[in-house]
Amino acid sequence: MSLPTTNVGLLDMKTNKVFSKDLEFIFLEVPKVPKTYYNNLEKWMVFLKGTSKKEVMKMDNSAINKAQETLEYLSQDPVARAKYEARLKYLSDYNTSMYTERQEGINEGMEKGREEAKIQFAKKNAQ
Repeated sequence: MSLPTTNVGLLDMKTNKVFSKDLEFIFLEVPKVPKTYYNNLEKWMVFLKGTSKKEVMKMDNSAINKAQETLEYLSQDPVARAKYEARLKYLSDYNTSMYTERQEGINEGMEKGREEAKIQFAKKNAQ
């Protein structure tokens, strides 16, 4: 079964030449999703279109189940939604901080390695 899609490329308006063969947009047409599904992409499309919790459970996909639970949780209470968003922001900030610190550590290690190489080179040439 083929999914309903629209493929769009970029065209240079002056020359009418394809801008890039490597750049293409593929739009999945969610309203045209069939009622039956055979792979995970089709399951996600059915979920995004809007389906019952019973149907989500039949899909047997842990990621979609988690998305359904999160959607239900966020739909219940504006305070819960604010807490959830605050948690996501915290996790994003934490991950950014860890990445930055890791990069700084790598840079520091590289600098120490260069200094050590200079010392070794100087010792070797001094003899």
